[in-house]
Amino acid sequence: MLLRYIADGCDRPQQRALVKKLFKTAEENGDDEAMAYFLVAFDRLIKRKLVPRDRYDWNVREVVREHQLVEEASVARACGITRRAAVTAAASSRG
Repeated sequence: MLLRYIADGCDRPQQRALVKKLFKTAEENGDDEAMAYFLVAFDRLIKRKLVPRDRYDWNVREVVREHQLVEEASVARACGITRRAAVTAAASSRG
């Protein structure tokens, strides 16, 4: 039941304290399955889209079109999430 709740999403504003407590409890107990579900749910909080990017390849002397996954700035700003904050939070949790 807990895993279904997590998989449903952790973006309910009224339940942030509950989600944080569940996350910390899973972390302390070493519940790898619950932690995996939390990581997927948290990763889905940031909306991303695939956009084409052109770059010049000097070796073959032509423009190459590549696709890059970028976060939608309007969604990230509305949530108060920045890429730097997300990277900093991830780095601090590892150390």
